[in-house]
Amino acid sequence: MAFPDGVQVVTLTAGANGYRTLDGDAYQGAIRLTPSVPRVVSAEHGIIALGTVNIAIGASGQFTEDPELLAIDAEGFEPSGWTYRVDEEFTNAPGRAYSISLPAADPSVSLPSLAEVESDTGTVYAPALLSVNGETGIVTGLLEAVSNLSDVADPTTARSNLAAAPTATVQGRNPLTGHWHPEAYGAAGDYSTDDTAAIQAAIDACSAAGGGVVRLGRHVVSGSGAHPKTGVPLRGIPGYSKIKNSTSNSAISSSATCSDIGFEDFTIEGPVTEIPTVPKRTRTTSGPGTTFGIWLTGDLDPNSPGAPVITNVTIRNVTIRNTTELPIRLFGIRGRTVVEVCFFFNCKDAGWGFCETVECLDNFSLKSSDNGLSLSRGNGQVTCNGNTVRLAAYNGIWLSGFLGSAGPSDFACSGNTVQAVGHCGILLQDAPKNGAVTGNLIDKQLIRGDSTAPTDDYIFGIMIRGNSTTPSTPGSSVAYGLRVADNVIYAAPRAGVSIDGATACVVEDNLIQDC
Repeated sequence: MAFPDGVQVVTLTAGANGYRTLDGDAYQGAIRLTPSVPRVVSAEHGIIALGTVNIAIGASGQFTEDPELLAIDAEGFEPSGWTYRVDEEFTNAPGRAYSISLPAADPSVSLPSLAEVESDTGTVYAPALLSVNGETGIVTGLLEAVSNLSDVADPTTARSNLAAAPTATVQGRNPLTGHWHPEAYGAAGDYSTDDTAAIQAAIDACSAAGGGVVRLGRHVVSGSGAHPKTGVPLRGIPGYSKIKNSTSNSAISSSATCSDIGFEDFTIEGPVTEIPTVPKRTRTTSGPGTTFGIWLTGDLDPNSPGAPVITNVTIRNVTIRNTTELPIRLFGIRGRTVVEVCFFFNCKDAGWGFCETVECLDNFSLKSSDNGLSLSRGNGQVTCNGNTVRLAAYNGIWLSGFLGSAGPSDFACSGNTVQAVGHCGILLQDAPKNGAVTGNLIDKQLIRGDSTAPTDDYIFGIMIRGNSTTPSTPGSSVAYGLRVADNVIYAAPRAGVSIDGATACVVEDNLIQDC
C-alpha cells in the first residue's frame, strides 16, 4: 500500500541471491506478511489501517515486487515496536510461520537476512480507554470512528481523555461504533487465556439488546466454542483477529435456533503441523486443538434429529488453517448459505449438506487432506463459481452424494480452477441431477491418488457416475440432466471426462489435452 509522504517505511527484498532453500533451489509460492496490530495512529497523519501483504515469488527466487512496509517504530505513530508475522506458503517445500521486526533504521532489508523475533503488539503510550459523554469504550472504537486526532477541538482535553484511568469500567457496547467487545466481559484477548465465557457473554448481551456486531480480537476457546445467536455477526480485523480451540472441538458451533448470522474478517487456527508438498491424506499435529472451524447443523439435516432451525448464514473473508477436520461444516441450513472469499489451508474439505441454497464463491482451498470443496448430499440450488483448489488429497470439487444419500440438484459449477489433486478434478457421483459444469480449468498433472495411497480409479478430469460402485450398478441411481461443456482439462491419467451410470447428460465443447 502507498503511505503518505514523510512516513518511514522499509523496503523488503529477497536479497541478491533470491529466496532459496539450503540446497540453493528457489522457493516457489508466496509469502504473507501480517502486522501484529490492525492499525496505527499519529497526530499528523491520523489513522493508517494495516493489513496483510501478499508477496509472490518469481522463478529466480526474487519477489515479483518488493513491498514497502510501514516501519514498526515509524516516527510519531502509536503503537511502536510491534512486529510482522511471516507465513511461508511454498508449493515446493514446507513453510514456516515466524515474526520479524522492521525498524526504520534499516530502510531496505532482505527477508532471508532477518532473525526471528518474538511476536509483539508494541507499546501504546495512551491507555486503552476513552471517555465519551460519560461513557467509555475501547480505543479500537475510537480509531474506527474518527479520522484524525486533530478533529478534537481541544487537544488538551483529548489528551486528558486518552489518559483516563485504566480501571475505568468498559461498557459492553462501544458508544462510538455500536459494536460489542468480549474484553468488556473479561476476555484477556492474549491468545492464551480461555475467553469462551467472555465471548459468549458478549454475544448473549448483543442478542438481548436486539442484535449487532461482536468484534473479535485474539481469543482461545474451549469445549464446543462460541455459539452464534440471531442477528449477531462475529467480525474481526483482517490480518489481526484469530481464534482457536484449546481442546479437541470446534471454534464455533451451533446450539440453538438462530437466523441471519455471519462470520467475517478473522482467522481460525488448528493444531496440524505437517504441511505436505504433494496431495497427502494423513497429517501430524501438535496435540489437542481446533477440529472443525465452524460447525453449524440445522433441522433440514435428516441425520440430526432435534437440531435447531438455522436460517441464512454468511461466511466472508475468513481464513481457516490447520484444523484436523472440516474448516466449515454447514448442514441443514434454511434460506441462503453464502461462503465467499475464504481461505482454507491444510484442513479437510469445506463441506455443505442438506442446505436449501448454497453459494460457494471465490474461495481458495489449498492442501486439503480430503476433497477441496464438498457440495454434498441433499443440497439444492447450488452455485459454485470462481473457486480455486490446489493439492487436495482427494477430489477438487465434490458434487456428489454420500452414505446412500443422493447428490446435489439444480447446480451450476463454473469458472473454477482445480490443480494437482489426488483424485478427480470434479466428481459428480450418486445421482446428482439438473446441473451444469462449465468453463472450469482442471490440471491433474498426471497425479494418481494421494501420495500415501496411489490408485488407478477416480483419477479423471471430470467424472460422472450414477453411484459409488465400480462400475455403476445397472438400474440403480443415475446421474441425470447434466451438461459438461467448455471446460479445459489437462493431464488426467485415465480420461478427461468419464461417464458411467448417467442419462440425459450432455458432454460437449471441452478441450482435453494429454489425458
